[in-house]
Amino acid sequence: MRNRWLWCISLLFVAWLVWAETSFQFYEHGLGRELQLPASQVSLIAGSFLLPYGLLQVPVGRWLDQGRLDRWLWGAALLAAGFSVAFASSTTLAGLMLSRFGIGLACAEAFVTAGADVAICDVDQTRLDGALAALAAIGGTHYGQLCDVASADAVADFFANSVKALGALDIVLNNAGVGSPLVPLEETDEADYDRLMGINLKGVWLCMRESLRTMLPAGSGHIINMASALSKTTFPGAGLYVASKYAVGGLTRNTAVEYGDSGIRINAICPGFIETPLLRESVPEEDRAHLASRHPMNRLGTPEDVAKAAMWLASDASSFVTGMLFSVDGGWTAI
Repeated sequence: MRNRWLWCISLLFVAWLVWAETSFQFYEHGLGRELQLPASQVSLIAGSFLLPYGLLQVPVGRWLDQGRLDRWLWGAALLAAGFSVAFASSTTLAGLMLSRFGIGLACAEAFVTAGADVAICDVDQTRLDGALAALAAIGGTHYGQLCDVASADAVADFFANSVKALGALDIVLNNAGVGSPLVPLEETDEADYDRLMGINLKGVWLCMRESLRTMLPAGSGHIINMASALSKTTFPGAGLYVASKYAVGGLTRNTAVEYGDSGIRINAICPGFIETPLLRESVPEEDRAHLASRHPMNRLGTPEDVAKAAMWLASDASSFVTGMLFSVDGGWTAI
């Protein structure tokens, strides 16, 4: 009777392993989309379900040789349960992976290095603290605040506090944005649309609106929006993201013309694939090589490449430039 129970538990555990592996193949896109996680974190979650199996490979052999199958089964079951509970109790997975910085931080560092007083915002306190620490290491004056750019009240509060802390507003770089898993359009839903448009487009619009309200009385200013190479081309499976970035490009150009004689210049940067820490973590090396091959220069861009473009657009060297979608894509959109 005892052996029957052991074999039943064994079969159930094997079935659980099969479920853990196959279900994540079907649900990893939805998980990443709903929790706004990069592929690296989704893979880490999936791996956590299979980790008990891997960790117990060595003791399993010994226990089986000694006829102690029951210890293997109970040990595996307890360890598996522990990882399952750990995952179920985590909503942000902050304990599994530290936040990383990319284009936004590189731009902020470039402006601080050039002597500008810089205000930054983020929706995540850990990322915000890390960015402020990085800026403090350079020196200068800076201000940081939590802010959801999809909230009109939050954006207005951030702009008001930034001006109060630093004085006049001369340059605004709208960098906040989110991506999405590559899925056919028929598999997307309203939540996907609302999230992408809410941050990628509404967030840019709200920050542009607040920037104009602050800059117009002074009669000068520079607004730089972070668009994308996909503001100019296509990428199958990224329909909603492409739509949001095309919209940012259109909003940039139209607003630049509308306020052309106001003394405020408005442009957008359109990066190609940029080798940020997030990209390195979420995309295997061989896939990064494939992404690099999309660019005629046959490499990925760097956050510093984008920061240099932002510095130029904010300087007097570009004084006769407005309404431009400035490509920093290694020639990708020239093909």
